Amino acid sequence: MFFYLALKRSVHVGRIGTQTIVLVLVSILLAAAFSGARINIRAETSERDLDTRLSHWQSIIESGNWNGLNIFFGHGLGSMPANYALSGAAKLEKIGTFAIDKDKSILKIVPGSDLMLTQRLEADSQGAYLLEISYQANEEVNIEVGLCRRNMIIFEFWAHGCGNIERRALPITVESESRRFIVGLTATKDGLYSLPAALTIKTTTGSAPLSIESISLLNTYGQELLRNGNFSEGLDFWFYYYDFEHLAWHIKNLYLSFAYQFGVVGSLLIFALITAAFIGFYKSEQLLSLPCAMFTAFLAGQFAFGIFGDPTDSARTGMWFFFMLFGAMGPATSLARRESQVNV
Repeated sequence: MFFYLALKRSVHVGRIGTQTIVLVLVSILLAAAFSGARINIRAETSERDLDTRLSHWQSIIESGNWNGLNIFFGHGLGSMPANYALSGAAKLEKIGTFAIDKDKSILKIVPGSDLMLTQRLEADSQGAYLLEISYQANEEVNIEVGLCRRNMIIFEFWAHGCGNIERRALPITVESESRRFIVGLTATKDGLYSLPAALTIKTTTGSAPLSIESISLLNTYGQELLRNGNFSEGLDFWFYYYDFEHLAWHIKNLYLSFAYQFGVVGSLLIFALITAAFIGFYKSEQLLSLPCAMFTAFLAGQFAFGIFGDPTDSARTGMWFFFMLFGAMGPATSLARRESQVNV
């Protein structure tokens, strides 16, 4: 009897310890997933930009092709940016856009307020760099170039300073002739925890496209630091950013995102998955368990934030959304397995 009580007590303590460890680990993972700079900023400014959000959502709805097929099955995952741009709601002529002329290997940029072209490279603070841009322009275009430390993917700590930013006006070129823009650049100090170095190029004003034939960046040893500088491989190795004007690429509402991309059928399937998870918790008598509590809290946070943002639009938060959703199916799967064994 004593041995049985001791064993039962050890199992109980072990279960509590395991649940505590799981809760701590999940809390850390959720903190990492939801502590992104953009998420915090958006939560703080939700009230101030409500009018902007309502106008944006209306434009997204109007940009869609709401025929019977799209209503039931959605426009498709990731279809919103193209539809939004083609409808004219994105106002790309104001924020800037670009295209590659594959036949001539030329990058054509329509100047705007926020478009930035970058390429990651190896740079330090020990020497100077020589930038050369070969271009054609029918109108004068203002350009900003620099060597900056940037987080290339995630917005957090997105810019940690530049060596020097050169702002110049590119003169008009004679028809069918090219001109060269040459300027010296420096980089900020490179260290163990420094962000990657990147060449940044912005064309801020001008109504006519700027045609860039090639871009070259040399270090003090005369070594070329850029790859695909003549755009013969399209935009390979080049990144483009919109640091602030990002509504053209994001729906910013979880519910509208589901309806727009997945339609009625897809939205019902997601709802069915969530319902199945809770049914599994209920039938396996885990409705008041720690895993069910974590799952419920996670979904509540996702759908609450989803009023003014789309957590699944980010790779990190999207992964955790579906990871937790399918992970919660465990009780239902285990219950079905036990029932099948009993029936056998």
